[in-house]
Amino acid sequence: AGRTWSNTISFVGSTPTLDFDGIAGSHGSWDRTEQIRYTTGPMSFAIEDPSSQAVLAAGGNTRTSAPAFTARTEDSVDAFSYAASASASQVTADDGVNDDSAIGFSAAASAKLKLSDMFSVQGAINYTDGATGYLWRSGSNYYGPSAYIDGDSVETIEGYGGNIGVSMALGGGSSINVAYGMTTLDLDDAIAAGATTDADPETNQNLFVNYMWTPVQNVMMGVEYGYFDQETVAGESADANRLMFAAQYNF
Repeated sequence: AGRTWSNTISFVGSTPTLDFDGIAGSHGSWDRTEQIRYTTGPMSFAIEDPSSQAVLAAGGNTRTSAPAFTARTEDSVDAFSYAASASASQVTADDGVNDDSAIGFSAAASAKLKLSDMFSVQGAINYTDGATGYLWRSGSNYYGPSAYIDGDSVETIEGYGGNIGVSMALGGGSSINVAYGMTTLDLDDAIAAGATTDADPETNQNLFVNYMWTPVQNVMMGVEYGYFDQETVAGESADANRLMFAAQYNF
């Protein structure tokens, strides 16, 4: 019982990046949250504070009406590691007059295959319906909207995403990592209901290429190129490039 990474998260399919926010479409809700968790063998179950539950056209009149129920399994067989998780949560809009809820779901899976002592391939896939808080880097920033108001009803929004990466160990504590991730939301019904417009972000992509070096124990240095792209429902696109250097000491 306490606050730690959401039970929906797995790091199995993660490709190392210098960017703390990481790759779009990573496995689960990349946040630390209050929870009660029970673990037995490779399985873990938790009741936790739900991730972001934004509702379009609700005017901010949302509330957390119930905890999220989550389950995760994580294991490995020889050079192959895998994980899967799922969540169910309630998204609610209440303006003092109209009060409606819907049940949202999320599912994610990730895997890593160690091809040799030098090479590994890893990645993740995600699907959400009314639980976009479990789709990392969706919408305008970290999470997109989970639902929208259609008349007096709360209707859920679907989304999906994923990423893939390759890592190469060069020896001497150094490595090269390449990763690509994307997320997209289905906002067509929300636009048709007048809950939003086609100027809203629909698809996010990012790409990372980095070199990491651990010269001595607990010290890591690296350089990374990052590419970011966001596209609206109308097809308007904006992108950015970034080169960064990082040095980290782990206590």
